[in-house]
Amino acid sequence: MIVPTEAPSNFHLDSLSSSSISVKWAEIPQESRNGEILGYRVGYYMRFSYEVVWDSIQVDGQTFKATINNLTEGFSYRIRVAGVTQEGVGVYSSYLTAAPVLCETELQ
Repeated sequence: MIVPTEAPSNFHLDSLSSSSISVKWAEIPQESRNGEILGYRVGYYMRFSYEVVWDSIQVDGQTFKATINNLTEGFSYRIRVAGVTQEGVGVYSSYLTAAPVLCETELQ
């Protein structure tokens, strides 16, 4: 199976509100794509108690950002991103950690 052999670059996170985090990245270099990038998968989990809850969202191959919504304020989330071809999901980035925080605009 030939999938992307490199993770997206310039991966970073920003807290948007008490329940959402913005995820942004740059495209995978042409020589590492191994086919057309059909989408990007953003995987994330929150650790609470003794249970780990995994989830993911996917965006199209021309989109280099996503917003993860309906998160729980006060908990940290570990997030990573990978390119997707018709053959499957490629190499994931390293995890980054972020927590949704109450923003000033939510107080108004």
